[in-house]
Amino acid sequence: RRHASWRRVLHTMRGRRGLLLEFGCGIAPVSTWVSPRKPGWHYTLEDLDSAPWRYALTRISGRSPLARDVPGPYGVIVVLDVFEHLADSEGAARALVARLSPGGYLHWNAVESAAAAYLNLATWEQMQAMREYVDRALVPVWDREGYRVSQKRED
Repeated sequence: RRHASWRRVLHTMRGRRGLLLEFGCGIAPVSTWVSPRKPGWHYTLEDLDSAPWRYALTRISGRSPLARDVPGPYGVIVVLDVFEHLADSEGAARALVARLSPGGYLHWNAVESAAAAYLNLATWEQMQAMREYVDRALVPVWDREGYRVSQKRED
């Protein structure tokens, strides 16, 4: 799934320049993979202050521009394997959609089964509310189990 999703992220990075936000990035695998292919883009990495996040910053800063503290709007936002770890997944989704530029893409996934909910901070109901919000707020572009791409309407 990972390399296929990274290619899909790259496909949605339209133009020579733009802004990409990798939210809940860990060691920034997506930004690290796409940055040599899109060196004119700026990359923002957001996660908890941790050793993996600090390592991610060093991985990206040497390869391409790192946009720190850029509020957006972002042409591409990547939120993979993150929503289930947030106590307010719907609130996070609303905040991320607000940072997306018109026509921009949100790459995301979420736990699909209530049986897997024991691993997460968000309850099954919160995850359902988050999915419903994203589906109402954005246009589904790619909807496969374990990986979705949604696009903000051009206003």
